[in-house]
Amino acid sequence: MSNRFRMALAGCCLTLGLGLAAFAGDEKPMTPGPDPIAAAMTPKCPVSGEPIDKKVFVEAGGMKVYFCCPKCEGKYKADPMKYSDKVHDQMICMSDKRVQVACPVDGAPTKKDASIDQSGMKIYFCCMECAGKFQKDPAKYADKMVSCYTLQRKCPVGGEDINPASFVTLKDGQKVYFCCDKCKGKFDAEPAKYLEIMHMGMDDMKGAAGDAMKKMPGMPK
Repeated sequence: MSNRFRMALAGCCLTLGLGLAAFAGDEKPMTPGPDPIAAAMTPKCPVSGEPIDKKVFVEAGGMKVYFCCPKCEGKYKADPMKYSDKVHDQMICMSDKRVQVACPVDGAPTKKDASIDQSGMKIYFCCMECAGKFQKDPAKYADKMVSCYTLQRKCPVGGEDINPASFVTLKDGQKVYFCCDKCKGKFDAEPAKYLEIMHMGMDDMKGAAGDAMKKMPGMPK
């Protein structure tokens, strides 16, 4: 190999090396995308679906319904019942007393020993296999998150904390939760009695907020 060829080869290697170094220097570090779970659990305007502005709200049945802008507030006032389902979703997202009763992967009742810490919250599953699926692709299950919760905390029969695995499904699809199957049996024997108990304290809630409360999982219409 001639000296001239060696010099030319060395020059090419040097040029290539400098080019790669320059490319590496220009390469921007990857930044993580938005958290799909945090986004799903962010309170949304019941009209537009956009994040709320806490300065824009109306009082409804002793509760506040929030909006993203005054324009949406006006649309809500014109037909509040139209948005009752979305008001319910907003209430779920804003409540610190919500209870997760369903696995976001397959919808089965949650178990206390199957959970992960993600997006600043503890998320429960029916099994750790589902937890693994969720961790691999949380965005796939983000839209199911809100529906996994109920605002019902106490058994209407025994008054104890609810058990996600003990419930009945009413004709309209709503679920009523109990602390144990024994209480579920008592409910089945006298459903009207205990449904009345569940409605107590809500009769003075008017408009969409009251309607939303009665539509929530575990709270019959």
